[in-house]
Amino acid sequence: MKKILFAAFLLIIAIATFAQKSPGCVTVYPKIGVNLSKFSGDLLSFGVTPAEGIIMKKSEMKSGFNAGADLRYRISDNYGASIGLIYSNLGNRFDSEDLMEEYKIKESKWNNHYLQIPIMMHTFLTDGLSVNIGIQPAMLIAAQNSTKWINDSKEKEEGIRTVSGNVKNLFKTFEFSIPLGVSYEYRNILFDLRYQLGLTGVYKYGGLTRGNPKISAFSFSVAYGFDL
Repeated sequence: MKKILFAAFLLIIAIATFAQKSPGCVTVYPKIGVNLSKFSGDLLSFGVTPAEGIIMKKSEMKSGFNAGADLRYRISDNYGASIGLIYSNLGNRFDSEDLMEEYKIKESKWNNHYLQIPIMMHTFLTDGLSVNIGIQPAMLIAAQNSTKWINDSKEKEEGIRTVSGNVKNLFKTFEFSIPLGVSYEYRNILFDLRYQLGLTGVYKYGGLTRGNPKISAFSFSVAYGFDL
């Protein structure tokens, strides 16, 4: 039993030593991941009915993906800093709502494509585990809306219609947020979970929304580190 415990102890030490980044180390992390996002507080007008008047619908989470790279510098045993360039697909989703007896919107999606520059500070709780916080300016490069309509009075194949279009002119070009999260690195494989707290409104105009909706997003990514 003692031999087994001693062997396990040596294995843990070996793994920790292998994963350890020394102060002054610079590592680049190409990564890919997924997002869940919405514009917090966003409301969309789905039309007018005699009974209810204007129908307003709250936004829901939409899935997307992200890809890019971070460059991380190990300042000391306990602290590090990084800067990244990330493509991220964010947006909104609105689900089914009856407009009249025959028509309903099955789903409406806003797909916004951003280039993000996360600048992060990392505090290491153990050698591989860190909590992270920073700032993140971003630039909108494209935005589309896709809306699926259903007409219940027609056959299934004929009653579904999808309308898509470019809606970039509705959104501000620049966005600013606070990213915060946790990451864990094991044998140069980095697992990163972040929450993106938007500080600036996404829309240029009030239009169909109320308030000042901002990006609210969770992202998970997997990266592999290459020491420079």
